[in-house]
Amino acid sequence: SSQMDRDFESQQIPIDSESPTNNIKGHILHIEELINQGNERVTCYKKEIEVVKKDVMQMNESLSNLNIETQRNLAPAIEDNHKEIASLILQQKDQNKKLQQQLTQLKKERSHMQQEVDHYKGRVCILEAQIGIHQQRIYKQSQRLIRLPEEVGDQYRKKK
Repeated sequence: SSQMDRDFESQQIPIDSESPTNNIKGHILHIEELINQGNERVTCYKKEIEVVKKDVMQMNESLSNLNIETQRNLAPAIEDNHKEIASLILQQKDQNKKLQQQLTQLKKERSHMQQEVDHYKGRVCILEAQIGIHQQRIYKQSQRLIRLPEEVGDQYRKKK
């Protein structure tokens, strides 16, 4: 369109007082020529507008088709990824549940073992106490046995 503007400007006839177009008929012819040139330019612009509109519509259609094709091509991959992620989430939930159950079981076992340890500690204390009392009795008996020969000797001497 800028080329058309330059062509139009080069075709314009300058108006001055010494020009043969200075009379009315010349002016009318000149104005008619300008109108014809303007109409030609409008017609060219309209044609350009139609060409641009067609180009835009073709581009929009092409983009729309590409968009549909892209969605069609990506949809299965997206669906597969979604299914895979959902499956992985379920697997992880199952694993978490199993681990939680194992942890609960281990805690129960630990608690039971701690109770047994506490029970056996109590038994050890009782046994230690019993051993201590028993050792005291043995000590007392051994002391008596040590003194017994002296007492027997004393009693034998007294009888004589």
